[in-house]
Amino acid sequence: MWRRTWARYGAVQIVGYLIDFLTFILLFRGLGAPVLAANVVAKACAATATFFGQKYITFGKADSGRGKSEAFLYFSLVAVNGVLASGLLLLFRSILWTEAAKIAADGIVFVLSYVVTKHIVFGDRRADRT
Repeated sequence: MWRRTWARYGAVQIVGYLIDFLTFILLFRGLGAPVLAANVVAKACAATATFFGQKYITFGKADSGRGKSEAFLYFSLVAVNGVLASGLLLLFRSILWTEAAKIAADGIVFVLSYVVTKHIVFGDRRADRT
C-alpha cells in the first residue's frame, strides 16, 4: 500500500514540479523577474495544482469533510517549504547555476514534505479522536 501511495505522491509532485520549474524559468529567464519573486509565484502555482492532486489522487480524500483544514495545513506546509527552499536556493546559487540550485534546494524538502503531507495534512483524524 505505501508503495502505491509513494508512487502516486511522486507522480503528482513531478507534475507540480514541472509547473513550478517551467513557471520559474518563464518568469526568471523569460520576463526578467527577480529570482525570489519568480520562485514564490512558481511555487504558488504548483501548490494549487498539487493540493488537488494529492487530496484526490494520492490520498483519496475527496469526501473527507475537512477540505478547509486540509487546505490550510497544506498551504502552511507549502509556505514553510517555500521559505526553506528559497533560502537553500540562495545558498546553493553561490556555487551552482540558478536552475541547478533550484533543483537541489527543492529536492531537499521533497521527503520531508511527503511525511508531513501524509501524516498531518491528509492523515486520518478519526484515529486521533478514539
